[in-house]
Amino acid sequence: MNENIPLFLINLDVDTERLSFVREALQSCIGFTVTRVPAIFGKYLPDAACIHLAGNQGWADRKGEIGCFLSHVKVWELASKLECAFCVVLEDDIRPRALERLHKMNLPIDFDLIFINDRMSPGSLNDCLEMDVRCLPIDASLANLNITDRGVGSDGYLITPAAARKLLEATASDLYFGHIDWRLVRYSVTLNFLEENFKDTRIYHIVINHHNHLIPPVWGILRSYCLNTPLVSFTYGGPFASRISGPAA
Repeated sequence: MNENIPLFLINLDVDTERLSFVREALQSCIGFTVTRVPAIFGKYLPDAACIHLAGNQGWADRKGEIGCFLSHVKVWELASKLECAFCVVLEDDIRPRALERLHKMNLPIDFDLIFINDRMSPGSLNDCLEMDVRCLPIDASLANLNITDRGVGSDGYLITPAAARKLLEATASDLYFGHIDWRLVRYSVTLNFLEENFKDTRIYHIVINHHNHLIPPVWGILRSYCLNTPLVSFTYGGPFASRISGPAA
């Protein structure tokens, strides 16, 4: 892969220091065209808009989650218009770990979305940076999440233009609420898959219940994978704790 890979970086306008920090970190990653995408500051959304976007009056008090969700929708709109194999989507609370390895990977020809962050990888941040990076079925990630009790994390993933169009179509009906990362999991699995492989586990109950029960999202529209070792890491408890999805966002 010789051409630059499009990379969308989601960042709030107020987070100039964080933007400088992550841009500096990305400078060492050769072969990417970085585009900053201004995040939606949920705090500024009117109550009426949040109720309409979520289809439920209770979501007027959860503007941060809606703002984060819409920020990713904004990226999908951009990605859907690209003429490339895939693009990278990052939130600004990540740090690149081995992102340049993407240029040497053999990706599944049928993939829609690949999680590349540490929370969705069965591997470790202590893995050797030179180890072979491979795509794994999404069930490897879900099994690991049941062990670690971590959240999914939408802070780093690959997406194809076709998948972005699928997500835009689905969310137009399923609406724009909840944690975006768990919605991506919902779109990556079927109910039968969950019941056969993860019945009565933590992951099962979250994915089954993480939605507006009056408007249950569609199942299994994406062919999703994870990596055996992460290419980006979340800044756990660092100086730039995320405000995109926080309660005040």
